[in-house]
Amino acid sequence: MAVLLLALFAFKSLASEVSVIEIEKVRETPISFNKNINIEIPAQSFAIFDVESGEIIFSKNPNTQLPIASITKLVTALAIDKNWPLDKDLVITNSDVAEEGRAGKLEVGQSYSYHELLFPLLLESSNDVAAAFIRDTNGMVIENMNNLTKEIGLSDTKFSDASGLSAGNISTASDLVLLILYMYSNSSNILDITKLSKYVGSYTGWINNNPVYDKTYQGGKHGYTEAAGRTVVSLFEEEFGNEKKVIGYVILDSNNLKSDMSTLRESIRQAVVFE
Repeated sequence: MAVLLLALFAFKSLASEVSVIEIEKVRETPISFNKNINIEIPAQSFAIFDVESGEIIFSKNPNTQLPIASITKLVTALAIDKNWPLDKDLVITNSDVAEEGRAGKLEVGQSYSYHELLFPLLLESSNDVAAAFIRDTNGMVIENMNNLTKEIGLSDTKFSDASGLSAGNISTASDLVLLILYMYSNSSNILDITKLSKYVGSYTGWINNNPVYDKTYQGGKHGYTEAAGRTVVSLFEEEFGNEKKVIGYVILDSNNLKSDMSTLRESIRQAVVFE
């Protein structure tokens, strides 16, 4: 009986190894991209990249420094997450809600944890939350954001505020690719918030207002100011035949994010080469 059990165990182990090998074969990516295809959109700069390899597949003016608007808030959230306890409480003041815009629906006297404030910051792009973080950290959050650019290797990125309202918040498509790859590997909790369609908080709820959001969306952030135009960095799970890959997109200084994103996503599907 013992011999039989041992034999069965050996058979199951072998079967498990074969199963793993088969799964690995299925997961091998049977595609590459035809880089001779001409992809063009009116936006000033863009980059399309493969999250798995980190390779930029197609781009336009990837090293041109441009204002990035509320893409900034990804780094704000990252700096808060890395440098302050997320259970720290903050009471909203008049100066916070005096910031431009009413996104986030915060009211004077409401008390939130730092963690809960990340939801209106990222889902509704609340400038009030950014102002509250600056006030409550005595401006240190901006210093931490700029320190993160050095840590991650974003050599062409700098921040003047935590909201993105300032035209002094600049970056490049190449740097933003590095940022999102870093967050994907090291701070997925921040991207997980941006993937939500909505979140109900202590006082109110917040809805994801990203104009390119759909069921395949895997996280990111959009923004708009007059200086920056419309900006976005987004990840999508794209289907290529029976294969799925997470593809990233950065668009800077666009007049129409929905149209530009649709063009880039359709172009990347057309560029697929099955091996």
